[in-house]
Amino acid sequence: MIETLKSIFKYYIAYFIFTSILSFIIAYFFIAPYMGNDKALGLNNENTYILLKSENIKIKDESVNEYINERLSYYNKYLENEKIRVDSLLENKRTLLKNGIAFEQHKDIDCSINFFIEKAQILGKTNLVKEYTNLRKKEMPECIY
Repeated sequence: MIETLKSIFKYYIAYFIFTSILSFIIAYFFIAPYMGNDKALGLNNENTYILLKSENIKIKDESVNEYINERLSYYNKYLENEKIRVDSLLENKRTLLKNGIAFEQHKDIDCSINFFIEKAQILGKTNLVKEYTNLRKKEMPECIY
């Protein structure tokens, strides 16, 4: 009986040592480089290109510059579509309030202005951030978090 317990205990010790070493390897080789470089874990190629463009790093390879500009144009188109959607939501709220119809936050509006402001801030559109932050304060105080 004691021999059985000793053999089981040996396996638990071996398992503990194995998992500790594995955890250390994962933390040291995969997570620590991100923390050491202050690099976000969610970075991928597209985000890296956006960061390169926003840092005004001079890249000599023309194909890389074209790719970065193409990705930026996609993000700018997305931001423009979101701006149109937020404007229509604001207009919808204004129309409801102007006509005296009861306004329900959960039914009539989805607070997507917050996401729009965040995306505009990421892309460096400070004029849009200021404008829509003021609009959110004036017309959508229920969406301030």
